[in-house]
Amino acid sequence: MDSWQTPLIKVQTTTYGGRGYFALENIPAETALLTLQTPLTSVIYRAFKKEVCAYCFAYNMGRPFKIKLVRPVGVNAKVKVKSQAAAYAGLHFCTDACRGTWVTNYDHQNGLVSETLDCLETAFAISHKSPEPDLQHIEPCLPVSIITPEFLEEAWLQLDAFAASTTPSPSSSPALLPQDITSSTPSLGPTRMAKNQKAKIPYLDDPEFDAAREIALIVILNYMAHYHSPTEPTPEFKSLINNFKGQWEVFQQLQNNELALLHTFPTLVYSHLKVYQFLAQCLPTQLRPYLTRDIVRTSIGKDAGNAFGIWELPQSENSECVGSSIYGLASFFNHACNPNVLRQRVGRQMIFKTKMDIQKGDQLNISYGNLVNLERDQRQKILFDQWHFNCACLKCVQELSQIYV
Repeated sequence: MDSWQTPLIKVQTTTYGGRGYFALENIPAETALLTLQTPLTSVIYRAFKKEVCAYCFAYNMGRPFKIKLVRPVGVNAKVKVKSQAAAYAGLHFCTDACRGTWVTNYDHQNGLVSETLDCLETAFAISHKSPEPDLQHIEPCLPVSIITPEFLEEAWLQLDAFAASTTPSPSSSPALLPQDITSSTPSLGPTRMAKNQKAKIPYLDDPEFDAAREIALIVILNYMAHYHSPTEPTPEFKSLINNFKGQWEVFQQLQNNELALLHTFPTLVYSHLKVYQFLAQCLPTQLRPYLTRDIVRTSIGKDAGNAFGIWELPQSENSECVGSSIYGLASFFNHACNPNVLRQRVGRQMIFKTKMDIQKGDQLNISYGNLVNLERDQRQKILFDQWHFNCACLKCVQELSQIYV
């Protein structure tokens, strides 16, 4: 990633460590530097899922959208479909056009994405009908001092036996061709889950379930990036796989903030373990070899430092945050409290434009939050709690020096 560039910007190592975007030439204000078409992964928070379009992220101000998925995408019409009252996969859309575009562009492998999300929705509903008694206690707050890499490794190792008992090996569950994934493809569907897996499904609260949905899309990304076809794929499918490989490479390069996150919120240790157990029970069979504890841990850790909120538009101080998203290449913009680059979400796209004239060699920075009108101490607290770093941008340094004048 150190060599990734466009005609205007390039990822380079910064003087203080890490990487960032730098200008390759003088760039005028209002210049579009980078446009990202879709996030690597995203989730609409459960509380807003009926009111936010799964494709363009439009928010309907508390009113449910009427348009939804009502049957498995790509499934034969003779197969019995779910009730019209429930949105298949928990997805709602603002228009038929948004629904059609999402199905065409993002429901890969003849409906693998929607099938996966629907398995999670079904498992969540089952777990809430009859939650496990031993999951209803309140987890003790761990002392931060014991949350070390060694402690976390041991906690996750204890789940390996559980995962081994529920996850088929890659050799026994080979990746399937897109045309092979149909309604008869083996997976943990609703009927089988309800009869055989009910007692094993962990009880998740809404934030934990949101995390599970977001991680499930990373598992699909892992699956698609490592897909091997036994026959020569079509040029279109080969291009799709290459795109997934590129996205996976970007994801691998993102900073992992797992330890900093757990030092801030120690009880999340238990939540993360439950999310892993939940996914191990609920993912379709062909995805389970691609669900590992490392995938779950890195997904959560990278979300902690790289996610953007999906905000109600036009964004203001009173806007609702209705979801979370990771736009991989956007993560190489570092933060400044007086940024020279502005980010703007337009539907599913994320666009980055210069706020002012930029000189060749300048580092390009964005603001990670709506911090413009806040005092230095307020900004520092928000940045540390949410993004896990102490800001040393020019504005913060100048304001700190004025305190001691």
